[in-house]
Parts: sequence; C-alpha cells; structure tokens
Amino acid sequence: RIQAKKEAGNAAFKNGDTHEAAVRYTEAIALDETDHTLRSNRAAAFLKLGRYEQALRDADECVRLAPSFAKGHFRRGLALQALSRFDEAFLAFREATNIEPGNSQAVAAMRIAEMQARRAAQQEGDGA
Repeated sequence: RIQAKKEAGNAAFKNGDTHEAAVRYTEAIALDETDHTLRSNRAAAFLKLGRYEQALRDADECVRLAPSFAKGHFRRGLALQALSRFDEAFLAFREATNIEPGNSQAVAAMRIAEMQARRAAQQEGDGA
C-alpha cells in the first residue's frame, strides 16, 4: 500500500499535479513515518507549491531520518533559500556536496546561496 501511494505521488508530480502528489505522499507517510524518501518527495512538492515552511519541516525530518541522503540536504537548502535564510541554505547545500561531491546542482546552488548571503549581509550593513 505504501509503495502504491508513493508511486501515485510520483506519477502526479511527474504530470504536474503537485497538490495531488503532496496528498499521496502524505497518505504514504501516515502509513510509514520512517521512510525518508517520502519526506524528501513531499518536500519537493511543497517547494513547487510555494509552501516553504512545510517543505523545510519535511526536509529537516528527511535529514534526521537519513543524514547521509544528499537529496534531503539539497531540498532543505532550497527551502531555506526560498525563506531568505541564505547562510543556512549555504550550509545545507555544502552538506549535500560533501555527501555527493559530483552533484553539480548542489555545487551551483551553494555558490548562489553564498552570493545571496553576502548580498544580504551588505544590505544589512548599508542600513537597508
């Protein structure tokens, strides 16, 4: 049953029905709260829906369940970045690259978050 819910979520996500995907992943999580990939997938759906706090909660739980799962750290970084928490996003992306050094997406996201953090710090320093 869990796998069927997950596959339904994956199919909905792939077809662009992000809300339906989030619903299916939620149903699967209710059946198995220990599967980190379900949290990661629902975090991706929440990111697409603009529900960044919920995405961050799922990414945090994913990382807690599977600390060596790079995708969890990457999605955590994306959620933090969307919440303008650039320093924390940089650290999450850096952790993803430590786990998967060849992950070019995480490397690029880390560089962007670093620039955003610098820019935010400069604006604070300018009194903006």
